[in-house]
Amino acid sequence: MKRALFFWFSLLLAGSELLAQTQLVSYGSGWRYLDNGTDQGTAWRSLSFNDAAWKTGNGLFGYGKSDVVTTVGFGSNSKKKYITTYFRKIISLSELSNIVYFSAGVLRDDGIVVYVNGVEVYRNKMPVGSITYLTKASNADDNGDVTQTFTINTTAFVSGDNVIAVEIHQNNASTPDMAFDLQLAALADQTPPAVVSMLRQSPATQSTNASTVTFRAAFSEKIRGIDHSDFTLTTVSGTAGGTLLSGAVAAVGTDSVVYDVTVSNVQGDGTLRLDVNGSGTGITDTIGNAIAAGFNNGATYIVDRTAPLVQSILRQSPATQITSDSTIKFRITFSESVTGVDRNDFILTLVDGTAAGVLRHTAVMAVDTTGVIYDITVNAVQGNGTLRLDLNGSGTGIADVVGPGWHPIAMEVCLYVGATHLIQPGARR
Repeated sequence: MKRALFFWFSLLLAGSELLAQTQLVSYGSGWRYLDNGTDQGTAWRSLSFNDAAWKTGNGLFGYGKSDVVTTVGFGSNSKKKYITTYFRKIISLSELSNIVYFSAGVLRDDGIVVYVNGVEVYRNKMPVGSITYLTKASNADDNGDVTQTFTINTTAFVSGDNVIAVEIHQNNASTPDMAFDLQLAALADQTPPAVVSMLRQSPATQSTNASTVTFRAAFSEKIRGIDHSDFTLTTVSGTAGGTLLSGAVAAVGTDSVVYDVTVSNVQGDGTLRLDVNGSGTGITDTIGNAIAAGFNNGATYIVDRTAPLVQSILRQSPATQITSDSTIKFRITFSESVTGVDRNDFILTLVDGTAAGVLRHTAVMAVDTTGVIYDITVNAVQGNGTLRLDLNGSGTGIADVVGPGWHPIAMEVCLYVGATHLIQPGARR
């Protein structure tokens, strides 16, 4: 009797995995059986065996019990009943890829051996070793009213037709009763993969001026079908942007769980985040469950690709252009907070005359904690003429501040021409 049963009736949680249970064989279903006491050897266990001459009936099978649906024969002598009764059932499975395992339950009195496609998958109350049609059950301490459960590995089954073969053995030839019925269910993985995290990979720091950044995406299980089109680069703030090229996604290791996603052509200033699209991706787990949701709560990069600029170099002290002071001070203002400013970044230029001065190692001092404004003091001013403070066009160590660490961005300036002090003769103060 051939049955193809796929009836979804429940969902189970196994750990964190959602399993859908498909009832393949129910108690009370139909079987072919042989109750004539003959030796069937081993051929009867295989799918190719011809059981057309066997009887058919529905469970519960047996005798000597009030709930028996199909009474099986035991021979003409009640004191010498047949030891073994055989049962066969063919089921058809259309899809095995998402099956985690099979769960079975049997009612048996006395002993039982179960085969799937000719391979033994379960025995209960039977001795170890080879089983023949005269092998007696090891004991008869219950009458088959209690369900015995067991699991079957998915490798026992194939896509298409499968045969379940069962032999029931009596503990002795004068036994008063016998019972058999079986149920079988397939437990399928219905848990979709999910994004576990989206972290910064390279650079590891949040703030960066890099033109290429890499995010690392981790999933809850092995996945497939992932590519750059499954992601969206989101500008959280500012004008920062970048490009996800076709080869942007690369697996980390061989477990297909962690992937690096590289963003190229990073430009602008602002905050960037890499999101997994909420729909339209090709991401599935290895058995075909599609990812159910996107992810937009990952780590971010704060991008600063704009180099600092000098906004002005002005007279600070004295404020007047004409002076006879031996110490003068210039004030430089940058477009943003910078570091690495020292006397070697400046040159004191004689515009005309013979005036001169000295930039000592303590010449540069930040005006406040912002790192935007610095005062540069010129000492030992002498002579007559015009002095100007300029910022060198190259070779400075000046960089802007990007986040918690210093990330240098080259000054995009040529020689910066500052304000002048006109040094005139007179009493030096």
